[in-house]
Amino acid sequence: MKIYFAAKRLYQLNPNVVAIWEQAIQGDYEEKNGQLQIESKSFAALYTIIDLITKATHSDIDEIVERYRDKIEIVLEESIKDDLARFQKQSKKLKRKQGNTRSSNQEMISSLLNQSYIESNSDALIYQLREAISKNTFKQGTNLNAAYPTVNIMDKNVKAIAQLRADDNDELGLSKEEFGIWENLIGEAITSMDDLTSDIFDIISYVWMKKADHPDAMINFHSDDVLSLRQLQGRSNGKNSSVTYRKKQREEVMKRIAALAAIWVRLDENDELEFVDRRKHAELSDYKSGKFKRLFLMDNITVLYDKHDNPLGIYECTIKPGQILANYLYGSTNSVGYLSLKALEYNPEKEKYHKRLTRYLSWQWRIRKRKKDFLRPYSISGEKGLLSVMEFKVDRRYSARTKDGFEKVLNTLKDDEVIGNWEYEGGLDESIVGVKKGWIDYWLKQKVVIQPPQSVLEHYRIDANELTALPERPSSVTDKKALLDFLSLTTEEDRDDDPFDYLAKIGIQKAYQEAAPTKEPVQRKRTEDSQINFFYNEDLEVTGDLVKETRKKRGLNLTEAAEQIGIVRTTLSRFERGMIKKPLIDNIEKMREWLVKG
Repeated sequence: MKIYFAAKRLYQLNPNVVAIWEQAIQGDYEEKNGQLQIESKSFAALYTIIDLITKATHSDIDEIVERYRDKIEIVLEESIKDDLARFQKQSKKLKRKQGNTRSSNQEMISSLLNQSYIESNSDALIYQLREAISKNTFKQGTNLNAAYPTVNIMDKNVKAIAQLRADDNDELGLSKEEFGIWENLIGEAITSMDDLTSDIFDIISYVWMKKADHPDAMINFHSDDVLSLRQLQGRSNGKNSSVTYRKKQREEVMKRIAALAAIWVRLDENDELEFVDRRKHAELSDYKSGKFKRLFLMDNITVLYDKHDNPLGIYECTIKPGQILANYLYGSTNSVGYLSLKALEYNPEKEKYHKRLTRYLSWQWRIRKRKKDFLRPYSISGEKGLLSVMEFKVDRRYSARTKDGFEKVLNTLKDDEVIGNWEYEGGLDESIVGVKKGWIDYWLKQKVVIQPPQSVLEHYRIDANELTALPERPSSVTDKKALLDFLSLTTEEDRDDDPFDYLAKIGIQKAYQEAAPTKEPVQRKRTEDSQINFFYNEDLEVTGDLVKETRKKRGLNLTEAAEQIGIVRTTLSRFERGMIKKPLIDNIEKMREWLVKG
């Protein structure tokens, strides 16, 4: 015991060594044939060294450790490596849950519940991986690259492949019996890729980002961390102020923690890299194969069993992101966005559309913060439209259900302050919607403007008055030609580094006019009739220029003017910039009345 206390200070920076020695002196040794038998090789070597030196020099143990510390560390180096390897292998064995344990993250989780948002990595690759998990787009293919359920993830700079595997014992170090239990547990979990699994991905990632002090750090994670952060109803335990949850709630979470352990990821920097299962295709050994790595690495896994001794899921564990994911999470700043906690609270079955749209908007807002073009409209339909993001199916037989359901999701997000406001770009033509046959096709072509809530703008330190709606890049032949003409007629100094930033400043219509030098610029005719008069005139032409000029003469900003008129600020902003082609008659009347009233 005295040797342990004297020598443990040599390894204070390596707590696993100290833990191994502590086990050794707590009864894991016995005297046999006059010699000390110790389970720890390094502690046995340490005991032998100090015992010999003590007998030879009659020196004090503390003095020996201090005088020969460098030599002791050199002699013990190899045996310590052996001890750590054995310790690591043993610690990864599956354990059965014994009694009720409390999460070590309770204090942090409780503090999170007092805020509205958590930090979330919004890199495109991570978002797409999360989306693949929530929508379970892993597919069992027929080619060599799909020996396992696989999904391909494409980004501008990198290509990734994610696979679901249950038959790899790499880095786990489990016995044959334990691996059989693990394989069965993970095999069932593979079918659990859904929105709740995506929630758990977010929660583990967030807790790790907050607690990890280096990229290889392991953190303790408990199934109750998920239930607490999702604010599910539990039963209070008066003895220790803890909360217990229903069996079904806990089982759903535990199964999905195991599901995350089944995900392997490979990043391809070379498109020629191809995965080959050599066990099934040994004759193709000449193919290049990329290195798949676990998405999450787990240790000290405690599995909960039912009364029939069947494994239910991972009750608690120590966990860390694998090398690929850790590179995106640790110390990341540019790719960090803010995810509303409502995304975690929404029911993964009844409110899955709310979850998916909340995550998508969080990702988009992080991207749009640089140019502050939060008011750029979103398409309703199409491959990248909001319906596709949510996997919201169009019911053509009952078209109103699709429109009403879509609007209900947005209204709920607004009520829950996930978004600040939303509206159709330019409004809807009520003479078509719900009236004319096939109106659903007209509706599907519309776009919506979704404004982030004030809390998100504050996170990004953006004033609401700075929000812009950058014009979309030209798609038609005419637009492309006009833009090319525009670029050839303006200098780099005029349009800054990015021509699209310049277009946002001057308006795309004005840019097209500048691109046609043969035409004389159109000067707006200024007559008495075009001046502001204080008598109501139903023939007064309400234009964006007139409204903007009047607003500035009255010393009003967009928010103040919108309140006086009785319309939404974003509508007024877009109208002034000529972005609303068919304004609502009601809005025109409101602006006309405001113009003449002064």
